[in-house]
Amino acid sequence: MRAPGVRGSGLSPVIAVLLMVAITLAIAGAAAIWFFAFANSPDEGGEDVLFIFHVELDGGDDTATFSVIDGDILNTSMMEMKLDGVDVDIPVRELNAGTDMTVDAGMDLVIGQSYNVKITVGGKLFFDKDVIAAP
Repeated sequence: MRAPGVRGSGLSPVIAVLLMVAITLAIAGAAAIWFFAFANSPDEGGEDVLFIFHVELDGGDDTATFSVIDGDILNTSMMEMKLDGVDVDIPVRELNAGTDMTVDAGMDLVIGQSYNVKITVGGKLFFDKDVIAAP
């Protein structure tokens, strides 16, 4: 038996619809905040890249040859190479893994002498070894 003046459909369906709309808006808002947090984050260079180098010094020609053994495409405009602290001029080029480049060492290399070679890409050190100049 029903009370007089009360209809069969109460407020429950209206409240249920309002709750579903509120939950949907909350989820959409959280997703938007999460998405825009990534979209507006400062560019930090993307993923960390790894370059593996091999370096040979030729005392006869006074050249340095470096090979990109592994890694992404290397844009040499972001690369610095130093022999015993002296900058080596590197032409701008893109190198893939498995390719090499020979550059003028910028100094007289003595066969059999060890030289410290440092290679940085985008300010990150990837190679720091003593290399002996070969004939």
